[in-house]
Amino acid sequence: MVAKPSTLLVYVRVVIGRALPWVAVLAFCAWFFSLEASHDRAWSPEQSRLARASIEGDRVHLTNVRSFRWRSEGEADERWVERELSLADVTGLDVIVSSWGWRDLVHTIVSFTVRDADPIAISIESRREVGEPFDPIRGALRQYEILDVVADEEDLFTLRAVHRGERLWLYRTSTEPQVARRLLRHYLEELESIADQPAFYDSFSRNCSTATRAHVAAVGVEDTWDWRVVLNGHVDELLYERGLLDGSRSLEELRRESEITERVRALDGTPGFSSALREGVPTPR
Repeated sequence: MVAKPSTLLVYVRVVIGRALPWVAVLAFCAWFFSLEASHDRAWSPEQSRLARASIEGDRVHLTNVRSFRWRSEGEADERWVERELSLADVTGLDVIVSSWGWRDLVHTIVSFTVRDADPIAISIESRREVGEPFDPIRGALRQYEILDVVADEEDLFTLRAVHRGERLWLYRTSTEPQVARRLLRHYLEELESIADQPAFYDSFSRNCSTATRAHVAAVGVEDTWDWRVVLNGHVDELLYERGLLDGSRSLEELRRESEITERVRALDGTPGFSSALREGVPTPR
């Protein structure tokens, strides 16, 4: 006759069985919240430096502005430059959408136009170490720091359109100059904050689109939550509905006329890159 387990043993097994999932959850939380963001890692060359901004009144001095000239996705003539500008010369902003083939998820870049000077483009990215690929699951698990890449447009756009094979759209917005100036100031204050205190990227709550929305809200612009902030492949539709893009044509027409992929490839290495890029791109009236 097979002996039956004692009542106590059965009870212990039940308790352990019920407790194990909670132990696993607690262990995960302990690991997750023990992680600390750092600037001290073996970063990929294009993400090795932190942009810095010194603001005195209306004057802005930028250092570590990236101005690479790419020979391939992994090789470039590396150049980091400084920029001086007055916030009073900021005239507006454009939104650039970069797609690698997913319909619902894209990368967004904000580019601030400056009177008589090249635009200042800001790309909010996950900061990766040498040879480290991007993975959205890892991006939700505190495996990447967040980085504001401040660069010239030729650097950012040719890397994506020419060497990564991505498609790009440049949407000119009706953002008022004073709003664009407040927004740029807030971006620059944030990158200074990150330079002083590293922070994690998050695939869902702190990425290129959700962080931009946080900037917009912080400068007092009304911006109600919308699902297209998360599924940002539809961000052009959102901007169109809110009257920030050229409304004189349909959204489909606007998309066709705002795609700059082939133009970026043709203008690679051409002087006056940013000005030539905008020729013929629809502008809100």
